Amino acid sequence: MNIESREVTYRQVIEQVFFKDESELIIKTGWAEGQEADLDVTYEWVGEEPEWAKGKSIPSLLEESDPSQESMSYSELAELTHATQVERFNWCSCEEQETFPYADCPVKTICEDCDAVAVITIQPYGEGKMAVYNCPNCGESYDTNYDGAGL
Repeated sequence: MNIESREVTYRQVIEQVFFKDESELIIKTGWAEGQEADLDVTYEWVGEEPEWAKGKSIPSLLEESDPSQESMSYSELAELTHATQVERFNWCSCEEQETFPYADCPVKTICEDCDAVAVITIQPYGEGKMAVYNCPNCGESYDTNYDGAGL
């Protein structure tokens, strides 16, 4: 069979929104080719509409988003620390112990006294910084002349 011509007459974007209770909403946005200003938007629940959504407008449901799923501005990204990264996203790349993106990322090392896994954190100290070594066997110790070795 030989195709003589093919035309795109309608374009459509489909977005799936997954809620914490495992309900799913499909948002279809479409427009006729060449008429991008004339949008058609439809909303469809997969299965039954959940009880918590009944009586609410779809746009209002979409505004009630989880802050951890929202995008961040560059200025907000620049202000992240290990603590705020973990608080917001429940994860930091330092968990792999290969990269340490923030100054307050804990570093795991071997305790020189008992060979247990100790954690080094950097904290402010006067005009500089100090390392706090926390060993499960030996307890906490401090290095006020920490030179960054091990990071």
